[in-house]
Amino acid sequence: MAKNSYDGLNLTQTGSADSLPLKLEMRASRKAIFIPIVVAIVLVFLAFNIVDMVPAYMLGGEGSPLHTYLPWAIGAIAFVYIARSLKSAFAGPTTIAVDKTAVTVHSGSKSAKTKWSEPLANYKGVRWKRFAIHEDRGKRVRTRYRHVIELVHPDADKTVPLFLRETGRANALATLALARKAFAAKDLSADQRAELQDSAARLGDDAGANNPRGHWEHFASVLDLPAIDARDGAESVRAAQDVDKSIKTLAEEGKVSDSWQETAPPPSLEVKTVGGPEASSPPELHVLIRAGHVPRVFLFMLGGAGVLFLIGGVLTFHSGALLGAVLFGGAAYGITHLERKKPRKLIVTKDEIRYVDTMVSSRSFTVPLAAIENIQIRDRDSEMVHAQTMKLSGKELLISSDEVERAVAGGVPEDGLVWLRDCLTAKAARA
Repeated sequence: MAKNSYDGLNLTQTGSADSLPLKLEMRASRKAIFIPIVVAIVLVFLAFNIVDMVPAYMLGGEGSPLHTYLPWAIGAIAFVYIARSLKSAFAGPTTIAVDKTAVTVHSGSKSAKTKWSEPLANYKGVRWKRFAIHEDRGKRVRTRYRHVIELVHPDADKTVPLFLRETGRANALATLALARKAFAAKDLSADQRAELQDSAARLGDDAGANNPRGHWEHFASVLDLPAIDARDGAESVRAAQDVDKSIKTLAEEGKVSDSWQETAPPPSLEVKTVGGPEASSPPELHVLIRAGHVPRVFLFMLGGAGVLFLIGGVLTFHSGALLGAVLFGGAAYGITHLERKKPRKLIVTKDEIRYVDTMVSSRSFTVPLAAIENIQIRDRDSEMVHAQTMKLSGKELLISSDEVERAVAGGVPEDGLVWLRDCLTAKAARA
């Protein structure tokens, strides 16, 4: 059943998500039904007009096989799209039931239903995947994410989804419906008011970049299966009983080692201790990150464009090319200079981690050490919806808790990330 990102499908919970059995329904979304119809309409128009739109000699002349059968071929493709849309529209929902012993799936139309069941013990765990969807909005590219939480089986056909959500953009129709309901509502009961608040919170989550970590941990706990974080193609696994435990708690249970010794940091990091026994304030660990956050491949492209414009300008004496060289080359130099002049800073106290990004203040954050559940090295590039991106941006450190999940130290070489991960993990374990 695995459909990569399950794009074009809606998944709804029909039973309680707090206990077994879990009951879900999956059916085609309106987009999956509407888009094939639009494509079919365009193809039908082409089928009736292609002979008039293309000169006859390009089709082999009147009476040639291409001239005669091309409209029919386009019409056949349009029929396939219409059939696909109708099949999605009239097919019954796929129902998924997960109890203590098995996963049972019913799928297909009323006339051709299929059913299969698989023991729950054969499943590897609850896997969380994330897919980046980049939208060109003219002057800027906006990124939203499609989150997939699924019950993963060694046989991909038996992997089933448990949760699907897109973040980074709220549903416009749902937002309008909620606004209309809120303005029209009078004398709301407590339950109705709570329902409106829940809907607004859900739309807020969708509009932001909030991730469904809580849902992922919850499903792993309810099903008593390992939680698998697979958002960048790699897989990080945590046992079901440990999914919501902090590093401090895991260290107290002997599941995380806090024996790390403060070895010398690699050259990519500048580390010093501020305060201490002889000072009036408790000691703090300050880490300056001078490595650039902007991906090197992007800076290389800017610099390369500047060099090409410079060569062209010198050879042709064209002032526009020389101006292009100044703009592109200057942008590459300016970004590099600013990142080195204004390094990012990581401050570790006895109680918390403070991250300060002087270039982009929205990346700054504070998180209590005792609340941190995981610190891991991840790729900065996410999976795309239809294909895997090239890993061009390098890696970063991901600090996760129930409240926040933030990335730090993007652009730092891997030896620096390893040192920083081990250092912060030890600090969180001893908090």
